[in-house]
Parts: sequence; structure tokens; C-alpha cells
Amino acid sequence: MSESLTIKKILLTKLNNVLNPNYVNKFILLNFTLGTALICKNMIIELLVSLEVITADFTLKLQLSDAASNTVFYTGVLLVFFSIFLFYKSHIEKNTVTPKIYNNMKSASSHLIKLLEENERIFKECGPNSSNYEQNELRMEFSVWENAKRKIIIPNNREIYRVISNLKKITNKENRLIKKMKSHIEHFESHVDNPSVDYTAHQFPKDFSDLVYGYRSVSKKHQVKINKINNWLRTEISSMNIECAFLFGSFLYSENYHDIDLLIKTSDNEYSEIRKTALLLKTLTQKCNEDLGEQLHMSVFSQIEINDFNEFRKKIRTIKEVL
Repeated sequence: MSESLTIKKILLTKLNNVLNPNYVNKFILLNFTLGTALICKNMIIELLVSLEVITADFTLKLQLSDAASNTVFYTGVLLVFFSIFLFYKSHIEKNTVTPKIYNNMKSASSHLIKLLEENERIFKECGPNSSNYEQNELRMEFSVWENAKRKIIIPNNREIYRVISNLKKITNKENRLIKKMKSHIEHFESHVDNPSVDYTAHQFPKDFSDLVYGYRSVSKKHQVKINKINNWLRTEISSMNIECAFLFGSFLYSENYHDIDLLIKTSDNEYSEIRKTALLLKTLTQKCNEDLGEQLHMSVFSQIEINDFNEFRKKIRTIKEVL
């Protein structure tokens, strides 16, 4: 690196420190420094404020009174303790947050659903059976499926494991499904660490997700929205070479979720047919955003990918038929 670039980098770093200071740490340091200075008044403040002027005619002496001296000392003590308190709150307590323990499955469902939703989204967008037509952000960010599993799914699974292992109250039905989910998490992580480990007998238990999602109901307003979008999609794709289509994913049960997931199986057998359908579906994505204000994500399989389509559909928890 050239000397000019090094100097420029140093100057930019200094400028960034001035324009974007760490206000919390600087405020704590300011309080601690000021408090320490006030406590050491005899050495610092009295030297600064004591003044003695002696002439032949008179003597002038200025100094702090005992009351003022005590006030300054105790103010300094308060500032020091206040800075210690702020340091504890911002650096120690923040890093030692106790994980939340839930009373039952219903109270934990909201937290579990967020984790399950993210795992489902990762599987759909960069899993082995995700759409060949779509190259979305996650597929670009994770060059291989293995990275997605290690960086997102496994940490989410560990949090799910922690939550369901510490529930205070569980029913017999919940206990059975919790054991299945814990077994899946354990075997899945073992498989990621060692691909030779077969976890076929411990696939993700859809019954567990059905149980968790069952604690959250969809409002009538959202159901009307689902039906409206379902009818709109049916009208748009009815003229295409599509064998069947299904809505799935978080949009079906989450009112705050604006990404619509659509599973499509086409009747295409030739490359030219597949390319033509792909172009039509790309236009459909743009039209959905313009007409409905929603983001449409499609997982599309042709006739020559029938086995992949069946495997993908088996892993989807809830679907709604469009066509």
C-alpha cells in the first residue's frame, strides 16, 4: 500500500472517530474523570481556586469554604458511582442477559414461530430443492447449502432446543412431539458435522410445527386477503402451461408477512418450453408487485423434475391450492 493511501486511511479513521463517536463510552469517561477530579479537590481544585495576593497595604486570600468543599467532594463521589453504574449497564449486564424461560408451549409459540419461519425461508431459498428459476439474495450470499445450515439453521435449532427443553408445563401430546423435534435437531447437527451420518429416520417433524403454529390463529381480515390473492394468481396463471400451483409459507398464517410463496409444477418437458414459462413467471412477479404491492417468490419445477417437486412438497407444512 502506498504512503499516500496509508495517510488517507489514517485521516479518514480520525474523521470517522470525530463524526461518529462512541457516545456511551465517552459520556462514562467524562463522568468518571470529572468525579475523580472533584474528589481530589485538595490537590486540583484548591490549587486552581485558592488565590492569595499580598501587598504592603493589604492581604487578599480566596479559598473554598468547608461547606463548598464538602459539596464538591460528595458531587465527585456521585459522579464516579454514576459512571460505574453506566459502565455496568452498557457493557456487563448487556452481555450477561439470562435466556428467557417460557411457562408453556403457547407462551413460547411466538418466539418458536420466528425461528421456524427463518429455517423454512432458508430451506426454500437455498436448499437442495429450491427453485432453479430464482437467484435471490440468500442464494447469492451463501454459495453452498452447507454454509446456510451452519450459519443460520443450526443456531436457530439450538435456540429451539433450549426453549422446548426448559418449558415449565407441557402436556403428554406436546412431550411426545418435543422429543421428536429434539431428536431431529440432534441428528441433523450430527449429519452437518459428519455427512456420513444418516438422519433419514429423524426428518423434521411436521407435527411439531403444526402444534406450534396451532397456537396462532389467522384473523378474518387476513383470510380475506389470502383468498383475494389466491383468486388473482389463479386468473393470471390459468393460461400458462401449469399443472398445479400452491400457496405456502409464512404468508398463510402471519399477517405481518408480505412475501408470498408460490409452489408451481409445470407440464414442460423441453428446454424451450421451460424457458418460455420462466419468462412468463418473471413477468408475473413484477405484476404482483405492481397490482397487489406484494413480493412473489416462486419455487418452480418442470415435468422432468417431478421427483424433486414431490420431495419439496412433502417438506412443506401447510399449503393452499391455487390451481
